[in-house]
Amino acid sequence: MAGTDPSRDGIMSTVSGAIVRSAGLNVFIQNFTVIPASASTKAYDLSDATGTLFCSLLAGCAVAEIGIPSLGVGQMSGFKGITLINNFWNCTDGLKVTGNIGSVAVWLSYISGISSGSAIEFLAGSTINDVDLSNNYFFFTGQTGIKVNAGATISNGRLTTNMFRGITTLLNGIDSYTYGWEMQQNTGIPNTRSFAYAYMNGNATTTTFAAVGTYAKVLGTTTLVDGKKFSGSNNRFTYIGKKDIHGRAFIALGAKAPGNATDYTIAIAKNGAVVTAPTSTLGPLINNQGFQIILETEIEFVTNDYIEVFIRSNSGTTSLTVSDLQFRVSE
Repeated sequence: MAGTDPSRDGIMSTVSGAIVRSAGLNVFIQNFTVIPASASTKAYDLSDATGTLFCSLLAGCAVAEIGIPSLGVGQMSGFKGITLINNFWNCTDGLKVTGNIGSVAVWLSYISGISSGSAIEFLAGSTINDVDLSNNYFFFTGQTGIKVNAGATISNGRLTTNMFRGITTLLNGIDSYTYGWEMQQNTGIPNTRSFAYAYMNGNATTTTFAAVGTYAKVLGTTTLVDGKKFSGSNNRFTYIGKKDIHGRAFIALGAKAPGNATDYTIAIAKNGAVVTAPTSTLGPLINNQGFQIILETEIEFVTNDYIEVFIRSNSGTTSLTVSDLQFRVSE
């Protein structure tokens, strides 16, 4: 279905339910305006139960009210791909997406007038491989921009260069650090990045060495200050993001030498195995001398990789108490 001029080509109705309905068919609409003109009317109810068909609403498609509040844009369900490009919505409620879907793309669209609900909402029970929301303009007062309900599963999501003005809640159910989502250059939304910071001060737990030159994990209780796409436990960061990243790790370790002529080397261990280079060494030290060793390096991460701080004694096997530790990693 295609018009030539969306300011003249379209349909207005007060029907109960959707004006434009389709089930089990490919959908193509262009240059066409739908005007829901009653409180029980919505623009679309488009569905595909097979997961093999496509729904495309391309340039010039519009949902516009004429002063009568309606149910808004309506619902799209199923489809291998849902593509909305250069659409215009000026209506009470936005788009509801549900069902098993391959991909959803909403690009270069202008969304205004939302006074009940959300501009784009992914309903509970939805299972979607990929969502791409890019270069859209959300312009209305109050309400919610993008909502992902509990029980909706989205494998990969991308939110890029969208502009929000006047919206009370930009995102509901997701944020910049939600697993599988990447967000960049959106008004009022932090850019996605991965980082974590933990520390311990005044630790009294000793680290023991099995042999000279053998690494051991630094023991003690660390406090996780913040973790974005990393989880933290005692002296361990586990990467829980989805895309592969390069992370910069920083360690500052403080202790007192338990004897004369002691010296130590610290290193990062990845997935339990010490990374052989770079390392950082300090010594020889005198008994009870306070010291600090610093190490900074880069580590590659895939999902569930973890890193820890390890230390070795290069002279003797006397236990060491690492009293202070700063441990950071950032993308």
